[in-house]
Amino acid sequence: GAKAQMCRCVWDPDAPEVCPYPTYDIAYVDERVAVAIQLVAITLIAAHLLLARIAVGAQRFWSWDGKGWVMVVCLLKALDSVRALVVVLGVDALEVEAWRPAPYLRLLLLIGYSADVRSQLRLVSKILPAFCRIGALVGCLVLFAAWFGVVIFPPNTMEGSEELPNFREAAWQLIVTLTTANFPDVMLPAYERNRWPATLFFGSFLALG
Repeated sequence: GAKAQMCRCVWDPDAPEVCPYPTYDIAYVDERVAVAIQLVAITLIAAHLLLARIAVGAQRFWSWDGKGWVMVVCLLKALDSVRALVVVLGVDALEVEAWRPAPYLRLLLLIGYSADVRSQLRLVSKILPAFCRIGALVGCLVLFAAWFGVVIFPPNTMEGSEELPNFREAAWQLIVTLTTANFPDVMLPAYERNRWPATLFFGSFLALG
């Protein structure tokens, strides 16, 4: 079997292509072993689903509340794993760096097997409309404030040239301001020149937002 390898590279943010992610010299299995483990796991899940299909019957299994859709996800995951195995075996027609849906299919498998996760997702779906209404109000506030900021801080001012040069950038900066990640830096050019307009504009935006 393939032996565990050691990743000797050290992640450098200035050269991420050298080592895509930090591993800190942790031993890891090679690609063939990893894909083989995935195939074994998905085979066990498929066997469990087949037993569930036999136990509950086809009608209930493929019903809205059944596990039929989980079986479809399982088959898609199996196809993706087989394709990945063909890639690591050295078939040149397939790209090693191609996008794989496997991580997202694993999330669907988790949802299918966890009643608690499905319950929480149903709860989120019920409260989502209320959050959407609040989000729409916040969006209107950001759009209005971005337009108003571009008007009162024209490009010939320091605030307009550095922080709010156009409507799109102003909207983005104000969205970040709601998280206070760029505050008070975003208002400093205007604040240093004239404190009252800057304080009223950004203060009222934060108070409303």
